[in-house]
Amino acid sequence: RSVAPKAAGLTAGIRSVAGASVSVQAKLGASPVGSPVVGTANAKGDVFVSIGGLSAGGGYSVDVTATLAPSTVSPVVSSGVVAVGGGSGAGDFVPVGPVRSFDYRDAGAGGAWGGGVTRTIPVSGVAGVPSVGVAAVAVAVSVVAPTANGYVTVWPSGSAMPLATAVNFVAGQTKTNLVKVPVDASGAISVFNFAGTTGITTDVVGFFVDESGTFTHHQSFQSVTPVRVLDTRPTPVTGGGSVDAVVVGGSTGVPATASAVEIQVEAVNPSAAGYLTVWATGSTRAVVSNVLFGKGQTIVTSAIAPVGAGGKISIFTNVPTDVVVDICGYYDA
Repeated sequence: RSVAPKAAGLTAGIRSVAGASVSVQAKLGASPVGSPVVGTANAKGDVFVSIGGLSAGGGYSVDVTATLAPSTVSPVVSSGVVAVGGGSGAGDFVPVGPVRSFDYRDAGAGGAWGGGVTRTIPVSGVAGVPSVGVAAVAVAVSVVAPTANGYVTVWPSGSAMPLATAVNFVAGQTKTNLVKVPVDASGAISVFNFAGTTGITTDVVGFFVDESGTFTHHQSFQSVTPVRVLDTRPTPVTGGGSVDAVVVGGSTGVPATASAVEIQVEAVNPSAAGYLTVWATGSTRAVVSNVLFGKGQTIVTSAIAPVGAGGKISIFTNVPTDVVVDICGYYDA
């Protein structure tokens, strides 16, 4: 159908095959609008692209082509008139990554936060998050080696800092928490550190759709009665090893069509300081951390994990520790 856009852009979601190079060309009638936008499909075959340069007053169509080596011809996999605006998927969730979107140690990142310091971090247009059509992002925020007891607050840039905290910590405690935070018009979030000096990293796990764009694939959150799907006690996972957890079917309450699960993941009595990483089974492990802990420190945090092969998620630990996983909800069309 043809709908006049509410914003100067379209966010499109396309399902192809993993690793495919996907090109999206917007058209107004028979005339191309701008240049094709190219993205690479993730492990589940999904790719999300942002198309700018659109204006109100007309319906747009898109031509989508996909190429997967060694094929030299790009077959048209989808085309037709699409709605721009209208908000049919507003509030729905699109899982990505997890992808490291900010690391204070990177060149040009600005280093660690001082006490009383607020800095701005871009989240739209990076780490698989489109530059338009995004209402909020789900990010794992980590504090690294803080020098004092304190807290970090995260909120949409351009608005007043709330009286709320995203991560609370004591001196020397490296810690992670999952935060769902709205995104302002500039596509950025603000991060405040209360006291001392601390490093900060952010890992994007997904985003929520606003009313300005229409997605081909989007997901709604469904809660379930919390259910334990993994408890390795009394046999810890070895350092440098991983363990899988089945998160769909059976007593989980999660259907096979779910794209991601919301979980509580816990490190229990680790033998040394370390971290846990959660990712979709069968895909490449991301260079991110979902749980950060000290020696002997039992830590639990929330995470959103894409569902992988066999309806499983995988959990990696870099040091020996027991691992516990509870499901509290899932994302499904």
